[in-house]
Amino acid sequence: MTTAAKIVRFLVFFGAINLTILVWYSDTFKRVGNFHPPEMEIRKSLLKTETALRTAREEKPTPSNWGSDMTQSHLRGNISTSNKITATTPGSLDREHSAREIKPNTLKTKTESEQNMREAHRFVSPDMEAALEKRSKSWINSTGLFIMTGVFGRTGNRMFEYASMYGIAKRNNMTPVLLANAEVRRVFRIPDYIPHSLPPGVKLVKFHEMKYAFYDNRTETLYKKGQSVQLLYYLQSWKYFHNVEDDLKQHFRFRKEAEFRREINAFFDIALLELGMNIKRDKVTYIGIHARNWKDLHTNAHERGYNVAPSSYYTKAMRYFENIYKNILFIVLSDDMSWCKKNVQHPRIRYNPFNDSILSLALLGSCNHTIMSVGTFSWWGAWLAGGDVVYFKDWPKPGTYLWWRTNHEDYFPPNWVGISG
Repeated sequence: MTTAAKIVRFLVFFGAINLTILVWYSDTFKRVGNFHPPEMEIRKSLLKTETALRTAREEKPTPSNWGSDMTQSHLRGNISTSNKITATTPGSLDREHSAREIKPNTLKTKTESEQNMREAHRFVSPDMEAALEKRSKSWINSTGLFIMTGVFGRTGNRMFEYASMYGIAKRNNMTPVLLANAEVRRVFRIPDYIPHSLPPGVKLVKFHEMKYAFYDNRTETLYKKGQSVQLLYYLQSWKYFHNVEDDLKQHFRFRKEAEFRREINAFFDIALLELGMNIKRDKVTYIGIHARNWKDLHTNAHERGYNVAPSSYYTKAMRYFENIYKNILFIVLSDDMSWCKKNVQHPRIRYNPFNDSILSLALLGSCNHTIMSVGTFSWWGAWLAGGDVVYFKDWPKPGTYLWWRTNHEDYFPPNWVGISG
């Protein structure tokens, strides 16, 4: 009986340990809501990716020149983020993170030359492309290892996935792969030197990020494994791709660039006419405002940390820019425009007239500066625009599931300014 009792106690103890490990694993790797897909969604996504891989291999033979590329640099005139990452531990949390307040000494306006430099990244001549293509040959496929991501989320999520994959690939001298039917390829001018499929026989080892918006420094040494890698899941930190920003500012040029530019310029002209602003379009400072209210999330999203910015936040943010620039025109984009028209108001404000989400992203990216809210659409609109960026400092809701999985230092670039609601 004594022996039997010991065996029972051992089994109970062993079961408790296994349960603890299972809970820890689920808490660390399983995604929730828009950012953390349930296990079944992950399996379906992986199956979709693997099916697309097989299809791509069957439809298109492996290119003989895997090392060819057309890497491009941006010509915007504003300085890129330093290649040196601020020394932080990926697991560190700085909940007293405060934004730098810019002391406005004089009001500023965009001169014509500044505006031209801001727009210059939208045009790359053949000579520039040839020079930029040559630059990347030093690292593409230098190890014979490949890297790609899964297919998760919508456009903003997938931009993070591609950008991070590209930055991690360069850091590890691996070849990034983006499937031919990927949404990012359909929307943006991803250069053809990025392979459209894996070579036959290449097997991918899955790499799981630790948390939602935490930089995972294990990605810096993937090459040591000597294996090709599939990255999971969203990789939402600017630190993953700070080393390739020049390239990405060209990769993320819209395929419908000329069409979008005509529509956006026409909208700007009508807005100035309606407001009675007797001033040339290129003399105006455009401030994009993205106000997301999470209308498409499930009912318990708020409890998990998906809070939204109140109207007071937008008032403070607009006042912030009014203290720095003149000849301002605010442009509002939102998933809840009726709320914005009641709560985000200003004498010089106009609301997004476009129903196309990609054209709306181009509109946000065409502004000089950005007031962002929450979500990856907002993040990338600000990144594409460049200039000054104000973000909602009180996201996620403190003490929640998402809050513990988000590090502001890793998610928001250091030159972006946080403002509370």
